[in-house]
Amino acid sequence: MAKAVDKNYVKKSIEKPEEVKTLIYNAIKTNMLFRSCSEEELFDLVDAFESSSFDSGAMVIKQGDDGEKFFVVESGTLDISVKMNENSTEEVTVGVPYESGAAFGELALMYGSPRAATIRAQSNCKLWFIERRDYRGITGQHKLRRSKLYVDFLSKVRIQPFCIDKIQHILTSSHICFRFILGRKFLEMCFGRLTLTQWPSLYNMIPLREET
Repeated sequence: MAKAVDKNYVKKSIEKPEEVKTLIYNAIKTNMLFRSCSEEELFDLVDAFESSSFDSGAMVIKQGDDGEKFFVVESGTLDISVKMNENSTEEVTVGVPYESGAAFGELALMYGSPRAATIRAQSNCKLWFIERRDYRGITGQHKLRRSKLYVDFLSKVRIQPFCIDKIQHILTSSHICFRFILGRKFLEMCFGRLTLTQWPSLYNMIPLREET
């Protein structure tokens, strides 16, 4: 069951140089966890990232621990290692080391899942992180604002009232593009995209009326 949006959440704004903001933005905008976020949403998320430094050899996250943070690397190099089974004490280094611009810890924001690997600083590192509470607070409040926009928009469109609840059920936080033909006027509201399977069901729900 999805966790309710924290309507009382107060967004953090951590000062950081513009080049760091750009680094974090570029690291998250292509990440699957953030792909449905609007530009404004991404900027708010970037503002909430905090800095943390680790000396060479320090453990940043430990396999099996509860995850609450997502990281972006500003400087330094970090190794990834895993234990092949719960009873093993031996760790195996896997993958390519994380360097500047890399990001890790998505599962912590999505599910609060235990860490799947151990990450250690190979050199002195500076990282930026966002906590799960801040991620959920920011994205949740943006979702509420989007929902209000959708509802306000639907209330002004000439469709049968009983359709509105059905259409709202289809709406997601992703980009959605509505095309309503009202008489000879073509109104396009670009909020995102629906899947191909959702388009027909959406159109079938909307009895459009020609103006005379």
